[in-house]
Amino acid sequence: MRGTVSNWLKNFIGTNGSAIFDSVALSKYLTGSKSGAKLSQEEKEKVRKVLLIYRNLKFFPDSMPDDNGEGWQILPFEAPVEEEKLEEAK
Repeated sequence: MRGTVSNWLKNFIGTNGSAIFDSVALSKYLTGSKSGAKLSQEEKEKVRKVLLIYRNLKFFPDSMPDDNGEGWQILPFEAPVEEEKLEEAK
């Protein structure tokens, strides 16, 4: 099958079920599954991000670390650092 977002989601759900999952289950899938084992490290990182976005959206707010909003990151990308904060750090 082609490596589309839809196909990765279907394969992951078919392998792990449709319940919320943690980083251990995600790592096992990316390294131990037939589909994940064939990927380069760069490709695994892309699939990992897609699956994290799926988890964070599908299982929100249970997928977030705490109830006060601290540390929440729906999209697993590094936030840009504001130049003002960089100047303050100097």
